[in-house]
Amino acid sequence: MTQESLSEEQLAELAEIAELAKIAEQKTREMSEFATAIAQKYQQRLSQMQQIAVDRRD
Repeated sequence: MTQESLSEEQLAELAEIAELAKIAEQKTREMSEFATAIAQKYQQRLSQMQQIAVDRRD
């Protein structure tokens, strides 16, 4: 079994793909954090609205 060396062009393409993968991972992490923050705010607002409804019944 022989192993071929990658050309300079192939190495450059692999480096670019690796960089794009890092960027995609970072963007995905940021979007996840953003979605989590929205969900937390929604839950907080829902709790506030439920408390208001309970207070009005009393």
